[in-house]
Amino acid sequence: MIIDSDKHPEQNLFFIGARLIECIKKSKKLEIEIEILLEDYNNHYKKISIDYLLLGLDWLYILGFIDINEKGNICI
Repeated sequence: MIIDSDKHPEQNLFFIGARLIECIKKSKKLEIEIEILLEDYNNHYKKISIDYLLLGLDWLYILGFIDINEKGNICI
């Protein structure tokens, strides 16, 4: 499930988005590459696929929490 998942909260966009924000804040950089963000997420939390990472990033972008620069890196 993308939004409502009682059995697998790690596949919920709210859950993934919150964890992505934590990873970005822990990096203490103004920008982070998607590959590094996925690696950091998978090292600290239950592993997710690139598809779920991109859905989470889309969610955060729509909400205005992140932006993407001209190099394709995630910016806060």
